[in-house]
Amino acid sequence: MNGVRVEIVEKAEFTNYASDLSAALNNDSNIYAVVGHCGDKLLLNMKDVLAARNVVAFDPFTGSSLVRGWNPNLYFLRADPAAELLALLRYALAHLRVRRLGFMYLQGVSFGDREYAQAQRVMSGMGYELSGVFSVESSVGGGAKKEVFEAAWEAFADTRPQAVIVFAPPVQDTVKFVGRMLTDRRTAGAYLLAPLVLQDLVLRVWRG
Repeated sequence: MNGVRVEIVEKAEFTNYASDLSAALNNDSNIYAVVGHCGDKLLLNMKDVLAARNVVAFDPFTGSSLVRGWNPNLYFLRADPAAELLALLRYALAHLRVRRLGFMYLQGVSFGDREYAQAQRVMSGMGYELSGVFSVESSVGGGAKKEVFEAAWEAFADTRPQAVIVFAPPVQDTVKFVGRMLTDRRTAGAYLLAPLVLQDLVLRVWRG
């Protein structure tokens, strides 16, 4: 393609990916960049391989700031999630000027905890605090128990937020939360603010 050779590497198991990548790079010394990587843990798993061969992961997709920061082997095209969070906080407080700002994140998944802590620090530094927080123990392949989710939702919805920042991976519990945000009369009128990683999910649930 325009003088550039592109090779498609078939999907490998996560636990073997670093060794598979290393083998592919050893077989061809003319590889200078790799694309198509998604996930913070995957990048952490392969960064030593990239450094050893001086290869760049081009435009990897991450949900948190865990692997962000200067690294000559990672070339990001999307904003740092920490920067996205700051932009959402600024928009909610300076532009929307809401008095009750809620926050949603999930525990036990790839990201959310660090961003929640950051939101708390920023809000506290300005003399504010979140009006309500929704958080449950979740997983990529499943979700929180129904009664746990419902209890957390009821407590959160009763705070009647005017805007909510959703910072969680696009998993089952996030879909469920966004759906409840749009249909519960206590939250249906609130602004729903989300990072790029959730754009498709929010639109899909809203249209659904």
